[in-house]
Amino acid sequence: MSRKDLDRAMFHYRRSMEIREAALGPEHEDLASSLLNVCSVHRERRQTREALATCERALAIAQKSFGPDHPRTLEAIELTAPVRAASGRPAQAIADLERVHAALGKSEAPPDRIAAAELALADLLWRRGDRARARALAGAAQQRLAGGGTAVAELRRDVDRWLRAHGARR
Repeated sequence: MSRKDLDRAMFHYRRSMEIREAALGPEHEDLASSLLNVCSVHRERRQTREALATCERALAIAQKSFGPDHPRTLEAIELTAPVRAASGRPAQAIADLERVHAALGKSEAPPDRIAAAELALADLLWRRGDRARARALAGAAQQRLAGGGTAVAELRRDVDRWLRAHGARR
């Protein structure tokens, strides 16, 4: 995204956040999605401190509103984890993604949802030096996506690209 696109997105996401907060209150569940949108723009801009504060606020609202294993809470955790890693908290980010992976494995989540969590966790594990586990998770994601058709083609390409880049055989 260009800087202009990011500025435009931030304007609209913040406006949405302000409207929801004024209309619904500072801890309403619908505010969490607006906060996560703002967080995503901060991430794109590499504004780690702002992204972390915004993501963690969204995560706190989601956990309070939905509980720890609700799909919306898990989504907030997944979006917060890379920001935590970039903020010097990779161990917490890995623990967060392991929690998401475990919860998705116990649920009836679609295979592509689980595979995306596996790839995100693999990437963090790789950066922390746990190469074997990272490759195993990415390989599991690849298997999970096999035969998934065009709906998962982009994610399958991402997994394949990750595995090639990290020395794993297909």
